[in-house]
Amino acid sequence: MKFIGDGDSSVYPTLIRNVPGWGHAIKKLECANHVCKCYRGALEKLVQDNPSYKGSGKLTLKMRKQLVSSARAAIRMRSKEDDRKKSLAALKHDLQNGPLHCFGFHQHCSTDFCKSARERAQQQPITDLSLPVYLQRRLMIQILVMMTMTETMVL
Repeated sequence: MKFIGDGDSSVYPTLIRNVPGWGHAIKKLECANHVCKCYRGALEKLVQDNPSYKGSGKLTLKMRKQLVSSARAAIRMRSKEDDRKKSLAALKHDLQNGPLHCFGFHQHCSTDFCKSARERAQQQPITDLSLPVYLQRRLMIQILVMMTMTETMVL
């Protein structure tokens, strides 16, 4: 049996404890809205704990909204695919690549997700995929946040 709930729900532990026999076979699925809410909260906490991340070219309010919006779009797009294993792998890639995509680096974007990646695929291949070190550090934090969230989410 599958149960859809948010991460704050106390219903799931209650079902596991109180339903005899098949209660332990219940699987909890995270709601996409809750995943995006948690991602937005993690980004807000990241900026609150590290004021140096605020400012132009960094994690502005607009950029945080764009990151969450791209995550929601990836979840929406991949949830419509039939092959669950393939779509989960593609979703994980899209979520991990989201910060790079939002900061304008489309070298690793999926062509079915990103207009710039589709245009790039039709043009000459780019040979230099390196990022400045300061941007790599900043984006790694966001990627780690998304990786943590992806591991707990099931389509």
